[in-house]
Amino acid sequence: MSWQGRTGRESSFRGRNDDLARLLAWLEHPGLITLTGPPGVGKSRLSAEAAAAAARLGYIPTIVDLSPAAFSDPPIPRIAAALDHPNPGMIRTEEALARIIGDNAILIVLDDCEHEVSTCVRIAACLSARCPNARLIATSPVALKTDGERVHRVAPLAWPKRQSTQASGLTVQQTARQYPAVQLFLDRAQAADPSFDPELQDVTHIIEVCRHVDGLPLGIELLAALTCALPLSELPGYLAKYPNLPPATPGTGHRHHSLATCIQAAADLLPERAAVLLRRLAVFVGGWTLSAAEHVCCFSGLLPDSVAASMDVLAQHSLIEISPGHPPRHRFLNAVRQHAEAALVWADELDAARTRHAVFFAERVEWADSLDPTRERELALRESGLDYDNAVAALLHSARDSAASSGRALTIAGALGWYWEARALTAEGLRLLEIVLTDPTGPQVSHERAKAWLVKGNLEKKAGKWPIAAEAYSRALSDYDELANAEGVARAKHNLANCALVLGRLDEAARLFHEALRLNALTRPVLAARNLDGLARVHYMKGGIEGYGHAVDLQGEAITEARRADDKPNVITEMEVNRGIFAVAARQFDVARSCFASAIRSAQQHDWPEVTCASLEGISEVLRTEGKSVPATQLAAKASGLRVELKLPRAPSDEVSFQTHLDQLRAAFSEPEFLAAWGKGQVMTIEESLQVALAGN
Repeated sequence: MSWQGRTGRESSFRGRNDDLARLLAWLEHPGLITLTGPPGVGKSRLSAEAAAAAARLGYIPTIVDLSPAAFSDPPIPRIAAALDHPNPGMIRTEEALARIIGDNAILIVLDDCEHEVSTCVRIAACLSARCPNARLIATSPVALKTDGERVHRVAPLAWPKRQSTQASGLTVQQTARQYPAVQLFLDRAQAADPSFDPELQDVTHIIEVCRHVDGLPLGIELLAALTCALPLSELPGYLAKYPNLPPATPGTGHRHHSLATCIQAAADLLPERAAVLLRRLAVFVGGWTLSAAEHVCCFSGLLPDSVAASMDVLAQHSLIEISPGHPPRHRFLNAVRQHAEAALVWADELDAARTRHAVFFAERVEWADSLDPTRERELALRESGLDYDNAVAALLHSARDSAASSGRALTIAGALGWYWEARALTAEGLRLLEIVLTDPTGPQVSHERAKAWLVKGNLEKKAGKWPIAAEAYSRALSDYDELANAEGVARAKHNLANCALVLGRLDEAARLFHEALRLNALTRPVLAARNLDGLARVHYMKGGIEGYGHAVDLQGEAITEARRADDKPNVITEMEVNRGIFAVAARQFDVARSCFASAIRSAQQHDWPEVTCASLEGISEVLRTEGKSVPATQLAAKASGLRVELKLPRAPSDEVSFQTHLDQLRAAFSEPEFLAAWGKGQVMTIEESLQVALAGN
């Protein structure tokens, strides 16, 4: 396997040597390890250090963030994605995840798993039973209470008692060596202000800071960052403005309140523009770019040219984090986000910020949807700062907003269709479409609603629910018809025809493909080619030599039209393979050989192994019908071996057809001769098989 592993460490790590040693000792044995403790205590950071240490012991470390986000992927696909699985959306069960991991020595950290407790418990049980070398660390405020769980409570960092330190006369550096909370403060203060000199500081001020946040690392880091704006000697007095903290007794949640107070203290030191920006950034979900912040947050006096400087101020105060990239992305710590959201509500700016956020991301998804192919779309999304969580948040806000905003929700839903299909998020897409398509306040007939119906049809089709897909396409057709949108009508009819084809209603399919073709013939050659392709499939399914002959001719027209329109190479190559199959059925063997040969050349040029396999199988059938059983068997054997090697399954109907082909080959000559030819085909190189396949072409 080629997993890279992820640890997420960015800065110095203090005061956890004993914790780390215990975790590494526990990793010698299988089972779930759960890190518990109050918010901000450093569970995530300790787990990241454990992952880094485990990597040195031979484990593959991977950290999976399970913190809540708007309709984010479920835990199992998220873990599969972290393990670089090529299609994580298809990994939905614990058993499938276990098969991916197998016997690999891997450490998976499930961070913030309190949001997915039942799923994490099932994952732990399955991996413990099936993956002997896998190890699991979970972080949660409370234990998961599952069999075999070992719980380690992460305590706040130790800090000195003021009276004892004053009596002993310890210096700052001496205190830091004894107390990790002090050392952490010094590290972060020097990072925030390189001129910060520990030797010139009074240790009692640092002790007061550590006491104020009860030794919680997150609180210490935030307060240490204030030293770039406020002298350390003034910090205890500044914190004294918040005297009404809950008493430090177990079970009262005092640390959480201290942390909230710390965040408020940091925010109160911000310049006005930075404070305004901080609260408005809370509308983003998951993260944002500078460009997105400039578009969304600049209203009521905040100007775009001030956003970059204000974000730098927020980063210096440790109120936002910056992730390197092109462009860089910014994000909140969860506790800071809660403060910012509360401030946004208090300032009565929540609706305005959400509306601007929704408008911005509606425009971005609509722009990305106009790009082609999917790879360009994803690159555009990444470069523009548009991420899926923000798009979904914009959709949901628009759906909840006024009737005028419902059209925006439909726009976003229609534009996200390609993403749902590419990421195999069928169920999630259908759930969101249900929200926007059943909204009685939205426009009942519009281009946006019609496109959303098309997307619903596509997703239902992906789910194999062809009758429901047909109903959705019918709704889209009705809307486009009322709007006199010829292109939309043609698309809806083409999709309806495909449904009719799958459902066996061949005459209806033929009629719809013909009607779509009439609309597309003059102005949209790419779509016209797809219509001709559909008609060819209809005639092939009708059967008979005449039907097969019509299929060959129509597919030839489709290929010509697709080439004239400069359609995608993979589409044209698929049409060539289909025409070859139709030609075999029509006993037009020269046409079949030519089609398969052209497809093989394209497959070699673009590295499409599945096309190579299908074409080798097609030429094998041609050779068999010509009485050339030996090379036919060799090509069938090579194609079968390639499919096994590359894990390329056939559709059930194709598998039946292939087995029939093999039976006919066996009947053509004796079993020993068949086995000899099959064995030769198995050991042929791909170049040798292509020479056999393309001989005479």
